[in-house]
Amino acid sequence: MNITAETVVTHVDFAKNIKEEKGFVLFDFSYEEELAHVRVKDDLSIIEVKCRTMSKELEEGFEQEITEKLTGLA
Repeated sequence: MNITAETVVTHVDFAKNIKEEKGFVLFDFSYEEELAHVRVKDDLSIIEVKCRTMSKELEEGFEQEITEKLTGLA
């Protein structure tokens, strides 16, 4: 599956500042009242979540949620 900015717009509610850059889709997302910066490889092989105040457990839950939304499983 090839992820694009359009895929994020279609599948991820509340995604903001969506852009494509060098094989990645970058966007911001509000999760558990925290703002996270997300970097997704266009083939979903890499999903990175950056949030200074988010616990590791929340990051892992967020990564799973994003993967499900982008692959249409949610």
